[in-house]
Amino acid sequence: MSTYSTNAVTYSAGWQFAKFKEGVKATAKTLEFRVMTIILTALMLWGAAIATFGYPALIIVALALVPMIFTCLLLITVGK
Repeated sequence: MSTYSTNAVTYSAGWQFAKFKEGVKATAKTLEFRVMTIILTALMLWGAAIATFGYPALIIVALALVPMIFTCLLLITVGK
């Protein structure tokens, strides 16, 4: 492990990693982080599907979203 001195205090790489790990754990518990992780994972999977299967991967996602869009349109029409 490498050590260096700042303001008469010596820090090790292990200590820095532990602090980084605590920060990641604190961030991973937030709702925003979880939502962004789900969105980015879905986009990456969709990109992989497009790279693998091409044009049909675009069509499958569009067809899968039709019921959701239809429901949203009905809710807007009703006024809710």
